[in-house]
Amino acid sequence: MMWAALALGACTPEAEVDKVPGAAAPDSDTGESVHTQTTAVLATVSDDYAVGALATIDLTDWTITDTITDLSGDAGVVAAGDRVFQLNRYGHDTVRVYAPGEWSAPTAELALEDLANPHDVDRCGDAVVISQYGVDQLVVVDPDSGLVSGSVDLSGHSDADGIPEASTMVKAGNGRLYVGLHHFDRDNAWETAGGAVVEVDCDSRQVTDVWEVAVPDLYTWPADDTLVLVYEKSVGLRFIDTISGELGALIFSTELLGGEVVGLAAHEDRAVVALADPDTSVYRIACLDLTTAEVVTRESVASYLPHVAGNARGEAWVSARVHWSDPHAPAGTRVFDIGTCTERTSSPLQTLLAPAHIAFY
Repeated sequence: MMWAALALGACTPEAEVDKVPGAAAPDSDTGESVHTQTTAVLATVSDDYAVGALATIDLTDWTITDTITDLSGDAGVVAAGDRVFQLNRYGHDTVRVYAPGEWSAPTAELALEDLANPHDVDRCGDAVVISQYGVDQLVVVDPDSGLVSGSVDLSGHSDADGIPEASTMVKAGNGRLYVGLHHFDRDNAWETAGGAVVEVDCDSRQVTDVWEVAVPDLYTWPADDTLVLVYEKSVGLRFIDTISGELGALIFSTELLGGEVVGLAAHEDRAVVALADPDTSVYRIACLDLTTAEVVTRESVASYLPHVAGNARGEAWVSARVHWSDPHAPAGTRVFDIGTCTERTSSPLQTLLAPAHIAFY
């Protein structure tokens, strides 16, 4: 696997929008300058998932810079350390690395194995780790040289088909990386075959602990980085205590939540979550109190909600796309204040293509 710098087409922004009509921009005179994050970066994708584009939104005044460069139709973005990683997933299997704000060309691009399907990126010690949904290892990359420096073997934690389906990752305060393994049986119509969360030591690059959790997705809780939020499919939301190594009791059952969690952003004692019915016919946005195990608010939406991202300002940015059941469903980015459970946008922030994935730098 080799890294190479490359020039891309569409390197100059094609459009800028000062503010979305009908959406009240943040108050720029509120001391927001103390926050280190200034920008949201979005992977946007066409309704038919044929093409994608990169866009950015200023966190202070919601200025949109759109269609900056072309992406694949199955694209994601992750900010890790001082870089933005742009993932081109199933069937594309590449990862582009950008210096934030410098979009004319990536500093490097990694071509993964065929059908590797990169899902997430995080720092792990002095390296960067990429989870891959289609192979039995994590890729370890040196962020300075841009070269692959090793891997983390997950073959001992696969299901019967030999692929563990490594997806979301969280770096905890103990310096270790936690990875959700989905365990779908590819030889049996992708039936659920269990699942696990594994702990990875960033120095030895070895798995040092494992918890059996069915199809887990992992989320950070900024209020306490010794805890990792884990959503277990069709079961509910709980914590892993990274100090004691205990998998905690359920905080919220799926029934209490009112759907399967498909995205979550936490701040202090609250979280904003996107929920979906098991058949994905209905989506909801809810606010949770993580200390009292209370669903504070819940609303049904006509849109498809693929992603929720939280920033350092205590905001949850929810990507909304046209839903198969309603071609007129609102599309765009909705912004919520997590602490007060209130929406800051009166209408979604509009990019040319609807948002699929969001990160902040």
